[in-house]
Amino acid sequence: MKKLLLVFLLGFTSVSAQLSDVSVTFSFDATPLITNCMLEPTNGGTLNISGSINGWGAGEAMTKNSANNTYTIVKTLKKKAAGDTVYSYKLRPKANTSALMGWENDPNRSLTLSPSSTTQTVDLGAFQGSVSNQCAPTDNVEVTFKVDMGAQIAAGNFIAATDTVKVAGDFTDWGTGAKKMLQVGTSNRYAVTHQFTGIKVGVPQQLFKFIHKRGTAVTWEADPNKSITVPATGLIDLEPNGFKNYTLLYVFDSSAPPTAADAEELPQGANLSAAYPNPFSQQAQVSYELSEAGEISLKIYDLMGREVALVQPKTYQSAGTYTLSIDASQLASGTYLLHLAGEKGQITQRLTIVK
Repeated sequence: MKKLLLVFLLGFTSVSAQLSDVSVTFSFDATPLITNCMLEPTNGGTLNISGSINGWGAGEAMTKNSANNTYTIVKTLKKKAAGDTVYSYKLRPKANTSALMGWENDPNRSLTLSPSSTTQTVDLGAFQGSVSNQCAPTDNVEVTFKVDMGAQIAAGNFIAATDTVKVAGDFTDWGTGAKKMLQVGTSNRYAVTHQFTGIKVGVPQQLFKFIHKRGTAVTWEADPNKSITVPATGLIDLEPNGFKNYTLLYVFDSSAPPTAADAEELPQGANLSAAYPNPFSQQAQVSYELSEAGEISLKIYDLMGREVALVQPKTYQSAGTYTLSIDASQLASGTYLLHLAGEKGQITQRLTIVK
């Protein structure tokens, strides 16, 4: 009986040792990122690690060594069985206070826990992604993303009446906050705007892709990701609202570079006056002028591209000037987009509701 108990205890001890927690130290030399201003620790920049080691999402901040550019973090990870426990993860750099947190490129990094040790050190090596000089001035820019779905429609891959297209990237935390795009008039193009505060100009920034959604089926554009390069000069504030304006036109699922947006997409002979008052709390008035007859609708969208109010349903109207009342009694405080759409395009202006 004693021998049997001893054998049992020895076996239990052996299994317990195999399944013990492992203290893993992750270490990363961030010198290339810091040299190229992709990580600015003196300007609020942070480096996170995210994965199955901590539930993905934003992850956890790594700690910078005060004497050099090495970032470390210690995680206590559990084994399922000796040698077969694999964790996946990525680095998430945030360049500075104004920047949004990015991701390393696919594929995920992989870690297999040591089968016999209770401590382990992982040198993360090179950054998995493009490292380029991002040391550049910044500006506040409102970027209008436009995508041409014509080829997808012709191939039967996109049905304008039922399908939707969104844009997702670093600035939306990818799919988490993907922004719905609105059809430009009756064209094959879709658009949405996003305000970037303190975006670097003259260098590639903000990776993103377009997403096609049909029912519950979601199709992402093929790799590689697209990026934004805002011109360092030549932009103006059109509204004005403190943000310069920049518009790009892409073709869905194409690696072709973007082109400047077509000016003729705006309704010919249409003019949308500024809403008054703006900002406002409950009611405002807005006027628009048509130099030729056509179908017109006037709607309000939030900054995620969701319709929140219908001011004027699609109606055939003669040439002339029209004044409508905007009822914001059911809307919360915030910034919205007033969207005038006609047969030949759209005009959008910003509304600010304060309660």
